[in-house]
Amino acid sequence: MSLLKAYHITKIVQSGTSTLTILQDISLEVATGKTLAILGASGSGKSTLLSLLAGLDIPNTGYVTYQGKNLSKLSENQRAHLRRGKIGFIFQGFYLIPYLSALENVILAAEIAGCTHPKDKAHSILTRVGLAQRMTHIPKQLSGGEQQRVAIARAYVIQPELLFADEPTGNLDSATGSQVKDLLFELNREFNTTLIFATHDPAIAASCHAQLHLNAGQRIKAPNNQQGTLAQ
Repeated sequence: MSLLKAYHITKIVQSGTSTLTILQDISLEVATGKTLAILGASGSGKSTLLSLLAGLDIPNTGYVTYQGKNLSKLSENQRAHLRRGKIGFIFQGFYLIPYLSALENVILAAEIAGCTHPKDKAHSILTRVGLAQRMTHIPKQLSGGEQQRVAIARAYVIQPELLFADEPTGNLDSATGSQVKDLLFELNREFNTTLIFATHDPAIAASCHAQLHLNAGQRIKAPNNQQGTLAQ
């Protein structure tokens, strides 16, 4: 079943007295439990597309549906309510709260989402991502890979239906990035989470069910003819 669809979305912003087209006529469909890699050079519109798909922003033309709901017809508060407890995010920069321990960072995310027994759930998911011995450490006491594992645990503690990952291995060395990639796909299978990446990482792209290639805000044909529309 399709969870997320985009219909001919375009994003245009004002730049001084001129307009700048960030994305132009992008359509895609992602089925429940599937994985999609959005690829392209810096400035191609990957992060903007993620933002539109997540309902953090609204396209100028076209629209995005999540669970059949047109996000453009919802208020900002309604979109936030729709995301709460259902949609998770992982970023290149981790964005952990520096004065909270790994466990406290994950507990906070669970509490905000309204999870019952947030401490138990945070403990369980941190153990699952390999941080059972590092829960009391604050971010500066953790390696980059460990910090990203905390961020992954924070995203998965709510057991999201849909997860967006924006360059999740971008700040990691090759070996650590490979471990994080493997973990994300393992969790995707365990939780049946629909997983959408914006990435430069060819290993992530190759592991996804489908790829969508962007160039200067436009969708281009993939070199291997893979499509961004996923079968239900």
